[in-house]
Amino acid sequence: MWGRHGTAGLSPLAPGDVVTMTVDGLGTISNKVVPGRDPVLIPAARAKCRGPRR
Repeated sequence: MWGRHGTAGLSPLAPGDVVTMTVDGLGTISNKVVPGRDPVLIPAARAKCRGPRR
């Protein structure tokens, strides 16, 4: 859900959107949202050894 208090007032960011942030006394920065990379598949972790502790 997007927005405050569970309301869907705003839509999620999409490629091409521009996000601007202004901080008094510091300045303004703007960035364009770009498409993300394809996810990298990570192999499953090894099973934990259940032997006696040393």
